[in-house]
Amino acid sequence: MSNFKRIAILSALVALVGCGGDGGGGGGTTTPTEDPPVLGSGVALTSAGGSASGSDEATGGRGGNLIIASGGNLLVGVNGSPLSPELPTAPSSGATVTSWTNVQTINSGTAFIKGTVTASSTGPEATLNITAGDLVIQGSLVVGSSEPDLTINVPSGTVWIQGSIRTGRVDGSANGDEGGHLRINTQNIVFTGSVDTRGEDS
Repeated sequence: MSNFKRIAILSALVALVGCGGDGGGGGGTTTPTEDPPVLGSGVALTSAGGSASGSDEATGGRGGNLIIASGGNLLVGVNGSPLSPELPTAPSSGATVTSWTNVQTINSGTAFIKGTVTASSTGPEATLNITAGDLVIQGSLVVGSSEPDLTINVPSGTVWIQGSIRTGRVDGSANGDEGGHLRINTQNIVFTGSVDTRGEDS
């Protein structure tokens, strides 16, 4: 069986998992999964719709589609994951990046983010440029209260995310604002920290 057929079959099966929410009164098309899958308990793809109660017209939200595309074989639940690769050693010295508004550029060498650094903007985007070295994020990089998009340009080096990056839920209000987009343009990324781009509740 070709890779394309494997992918198509799996996509069809996964698409069926996400069909429809649970209706109220008259009943729905799927039974939602109330509890999240337990990590380490085996393969689990869950995309059931939400539940509803009340009249026959009440309908829970549809589950989201899950689309997986692979250029090679796509194996689910067949083999255990490979051993983690040995991590390279991050740089240990360089310039310190401080909080900035709109654009900050470090023109020489490696740069570090330590502690909590805020990237603010008077427009839609805050940008950090490291033109001739690496960027090591050991602390927390957060966007300002207007929650702009965040762009990090490290064209000739590596971005080390050992700490955290957050582009949403920073203004202290639950009014449904979107999380800012995060774009990282670099040669390599060594990712052992966290990235949070969630939108706000409402």
